[in-house]
Amino acid sequence: MEVVDLKLGPRPFRVYSSWIGQPGFEEAVKEASEKFVTFDPPDASLSSKFAHIRARLKIWRDEFLSKEKESVSLALLELEVLESDMENRDLTEEEEWTLVENRKIVKESDYRRNLDLKQRARSKWALDGDENSKFFHALINNRKASNLIHGLNIDGVWGSKPALIKKQVLSFFQDKFREVALNRPELECMNIKKISEMDSNFLIEPFSEHEIKEAVFNCGDERAMGPDGMNFRFIKHFWSLYSKTIL
Repeated sequence: MEVVDLKLGPRPFRVYSSWIGQPGFEEAVKEASEKFVTFDPPDASLSSKFAHIRARLKIWRDEFLSKEKESVSLALLELEVLESDMENRDLTEEEEWTLVENRKIVKESDYRRNLDLKQRARSKWALDGDENSKFFHALINNRKASNLIHGLNIDGVWGSKPALIKKQVLSFFQDKFREVALNRPELECMNIKKISEMDSNFLIEPFSEHEIKEAVFNCGDERAMGPDGMNFRFIKHFWSLYSKTIL
């Protein structure tokens, strides 16, 4: 038996749909977007803008989770005291209101946590409010187990060190995309059918704003363009900010 540290790098960042609408979230995104300045081409500029917003959201996320944890802990403490008092006496009107508000805080926190679990599990569930968190945890753990690379067989030798695995994976894809034939023969076809000049120009003309927006809004909300943590629900919600970069 062998014990190996399989930390293959920093934990990937992910935008959760439950963050939309939370205090300070939209302000953090807009602030990062307004302060972002670049002179790169549109595609590189959009990628840099994602990275800039992602860095700002990490700060907001840590502050939000810290405040939520503190708020829930205080609510649970007050609930314990009030529920204990209910066994001995009738609560005042103010205490009943406090009881309801604290229960609401705990319920909203649990609901948001279940939504995050559902998104991490990439599962479609009949009821969004379903509190079967055990089901979602099982799906998440199953995905982690199936996606985990325990090691690779490299030149007949089994390697399990993270640095070696990452190096081999990088080398594998570099070989896939490396050009083998430096000089390729030109293809000449006489009397071949061609499309008209109008159709040819239509194929290479830039995409319109309407076409880009239609393509984006036809994508699933929980889908993502790449491993940058930004899903299409996030992009749709802040479309006015991103459209200035890519159009």
